[in-house]
Amino acid sequence: MTSFKPNVGDVILNKYECISLVGEGAFGCVYRARDIKLGRIVAIKFINAANGVLKRFSDELDAIKNLDHPNIVRLYDYDILKGGVPCMVMEFVNGLELGEILSKEGPFDLT
Repeated sequence: MTSFKPNVGDVILNKYECISLVGEGAFGCVYRARDIKLGRIVAIKFINAANGVLKRFSDELDAIKNLDHPNIVRLYDYDILKGGVPCMVMEFVNGLELGEILSKEGPFDLT
C-alpha cells in the first residue's frame, strides 16, 4: 500500500478537518486537525498500513487506550479508513520535539 496523506481541508471520518501537516516519517504522518463537533484541536496520526504495521497499530492502541496520566497524550478516537488506512485521533500538544530539546539543553538529569 502507498502512503496516505490527506489534503489540508479534507474531512476525516466525517468529524475532523485537517488543518496542517505536523510531521511525517516511515510509518506515516501526523496532522493538526479540528474536531468539527467539539471545536477542539486534535492530532490525527495516519499509519502506512504495510509490512505488518496493522499489528503494530493494534498493539499501540492496546497500550494507550486505557492510560490516563497528565504526561501522556489522550487518545480520543481511532478507526481504519476506506482503503485500509489506520488512524488515531489524539490530544494535540503544541511544542518542540524531544530531539530539539535535547540538542538545545543537553541530556536530562534523572535524579
